[in-house]
Amino acid sequence: MGIYLFADEDGAQIPSPHRHVLGPLYIFVALAGWAIQIPIVSIFLLHPKFQRQSCYRTMATIGIYECILGTAYFGIGVFTLTLDTYNYYVENLVIALVDTAKYGIYLSTTLLAFNRLAVMSGRCLTSRFYNVVLILIAAYCLSFYCLIFTRYNSYVFLYDLGMITANTFDPNDIGPHVFVDLIRYVSICCVCISVLLYVFTLLALLKQKMSVTRSGAMSSAEIRLLLSAFVTFLVCAIDVLCTYYLICFVDVRSIGMIVLMLLVQSVFAFTNPAVSLIFLLHPKFQRQSCYRTMATIGIYECILGTAYFGFGVCTLTLDTYNYYVENLVSALSDTAKYGIYLSTTLLAFNRLAVMSGIRLSPMLYNVALVLIAAYCLSFYCLIFTRYNSYVFLYDLGMITANTFDPNDIGPHVFVDLIRYVSICCVCISVLLYVFTLLALLKQKMSVTRSGAMSSAEIRLLLSAFVTFLVCAIDVLCTYYLICFVDVRSIGMIVLMLLLSNKHLLRKDFSSPSRIEVSFLLHKLLCATAAFQIAKCEFQEMSIYLADGSPYPYRYTVGPLYMIIAAISMFLHCTIILVFTRHHSYKNEMCYRIMAFISFFDSTLAFGYFGLGVFTITQETYGYYVENIICSLFDASMYGKYLSIMLLALNRFSVIAAPTLLTSVFYHASLIAILLFSTGYYSLAFTPFLRYDFVFDLGVMTMSQDESVVGRIPSVLFYLSFVCLGSSLLLYVLIVIALMQRKWSLKAGGIISSLELRVLFTAFMTFIVCAVELVITHYAASIFPVTSVEFIVSMLISQCNSGCANPIIYVIMSRELRNVILSTKKQNVIDVKVLLPVQ
Repeated sequence: MGIYLFADEDGAQIPSPHRHVLGPLYIFVALAGWAIQIPIVSIFLLHPKFQRQSCYRTMATIGIYECILGTAYFGIGVFTLTLDTYNYYVENLVIALVDTAKYGIYLSTTLLAFNRLAVMSGRCLTSRFYNVVLILIAAYCLSFYCLIFTRYNSYVFLYDLGMITANTFDPNDIGPHVFVDLIRYVSICCVCISVLLYVFTLLALLKQKMSVTRSGAMSSAEIRLLLSAFVTFLVCAIDVLCTYYLICFVDVRSIGMIVLMLLVQSVFAFTNPAVSLIFLLHPKFQRQSCYRTMATIGIYECILGTAYFGFGVCTLTLDTYNYYVENLVSALSDTAKYGIYLSTTLLAFNRLAVMSGIRLSPMLYNVALVLIAAYCLSFYCLIFTRYNSYVFLYDLGMITANTFDPNDIGPHVFVDLIRYVSICCVCISVLLYVFTLLALLKQKMSVTRSGAMSSAEIRLLLSAFVTFLVCAIDVLCTYYLICFVDVRSIGMIVLMLLLSNKHLLRKDFSSPSRIEVSFLLHKLLCATAAFQIAKCEFQEMSIYLADGSPYPYRYTVGPLYMIIAAISMFLHCTIILVFTRHHSYKNEMCYRIMAFISFFDSTLAFGYFGLGVFTITQETYGYYVENIICSLFDASMYGKYLSIMLLALNRFSVIAAPTLLTSVFYHASLIAILLFSTGYYSLAFTPFLRYDFVFDLGVMTMSQDESVVGRIPSVLFYLSFVCLGSSLLLYVLIVIALMQRKWSLKAGGIISSLELRVLFTAFMTFIVCAVELVITHYAASIFPVTSVEFIVSMLISQCNSGCANPIIYVIMSRELRNVILSTKKQNVIDVKVLLPVQ
């Protein structure tokens, strides 16, 4: 595993003194890179404007390799922080990703340069050629990565430097030496070949420029593509320069070395997405100041999401690592809020100017955005002085300005400053929107046709106004509602969650925003980390049991468990039979997924039946019987959460992109979900997972006796909220797609009533699952575990999971009612002709 390269005068091995700065920066840049790269790659691969062109496909491939490189840097950041690589295989699996990803980037960049030369020279090769080359590059990278499982290549992590290197310390082991030289020569050759190709491309471009025919002129789109490809090449050139040449002039233990490593990571993470955003996105949005302002607000929201992610980490670990990390993360919150408030006010001013017919120069808005950014940056830099600082409150899971020293006037001033700036921005925005409304009414009363407001402008105005409402909610919660809530109560936790996720309310009613996608990814991480606060409170309460006397309600609760379970199993078995055997449903993927959800609900009901038997008899009949029954709960619930996320994806695919996913994908996903659930259930037969039935409460809990078990509840907790958060995001995107269909003038833009019923059924299934999740994790935080209210909440949870979905299915499907309730043969409408098979 990892080694120390140096030692002090006494022979002691000292870890990197900068690890608490370097590690978080590795992780932060990796997360930010993911958030920016993934939306760009998705657009290039899925958008019809880009997906058919080989150059964009190659750029998307480069983006995928850069995401893999970000994953490696994330792992290296964890190694740096924890001073632990866990074991040999984890160390090599993470570190080998660096060279593998760089191989892919270098080779794909050379292919992109060749593509540009071919296009400029008029020799356009088929897309199949580029696809084959990309597959060969991927196969080469995969084969190189697999070498870590042999004795020919290995890596080590240097604890005292926070760096990785090939394991070339054994002179008799020739393998790592060979591969170190190989990747060096491959990277340098790729850069040199790319230079040569771009020289030839420049010559071809000059030849076109001197052509007297009009056809010889190069389009602006091709110029942007060429510039993007060239910047992609420069990224690789900078990496080669830093990795093999500049590193020779820097002490490996100095700050310069750290800066050099972070430069390489940042170049790979941000350069290509930034260029794609600048050069390649639709010109319809590039030239409008309102979209540029919305994108800027999205960037500030991403920064705010990063801050909340850091707060979640501090809350989980009860450690801020050091003074600088604490302030670097905490100051992001106020800095981002400054940018959001000021940019929102600028957006309100822009809408007023447009509604009033005053067309200001885009340069004015650009200058204003630059000034806002400069102001935010200068505020952020104050944390490096003695005038502003922050502290994290471990017992509340919150941050606050360091105003505890009455002699230190700086933090007090800046706390008041941001309060007054935010309130002023909201008030000014209110005033601007009032004037905008007056201008809109004036247009409405205009008798001329030119006075009418277009639907696009109305949608833009709605987007801007909702953005303003988000800021108003933030000010209301931060400075007013917080005064009426106990800082140690559940209400405070809910308020914090609202603050960390309030920007999910903001929707761009005009078009899908690229920045919004990466921002939503941040918010999923923030919500997951913030929910851990409430989970910790639940865990603390759940370990307190009653006084050991028999359960007083066992003869009431036990039979109720069993009766509800029996009814639930009957209902779900009926639903499964109808959805899998009846000709109206068995060929439709959405009903197949619903049948899968009913299967997990029926196994959950079986678990409740066993729980009722345990409650009545006050006996679990042995270790294995107890584990087999109790583990059914978690195995069924998490299988159901994953299935509900898949159902949401199915509805999104059918409504937004009918040809995006095939039935093979859904079948493979269902098999994977079943394998996951079965694999988890199999742990009940091993020493790694154990459940206990609490006799005096009539509930079951996961045993905390073994240290191995300690991580499982957290993993499952995160999984449940990630599944439901992703499902909610998909339903929000479905609503946006439906709104776009509603505004479409084409006949195909109308959704059929059957599709609407299926969508509503899927959404109600999600709501049922969300209610179950809330009761499961937070009932013990709201009600005393020995109270009647807690018992009622458990029975409500069982009824919710056992009976709600079948009732919804019967209510929403006329055909299902005919099949289940009718005794005579019915003419059932075949949904096949109304709903596309997905």
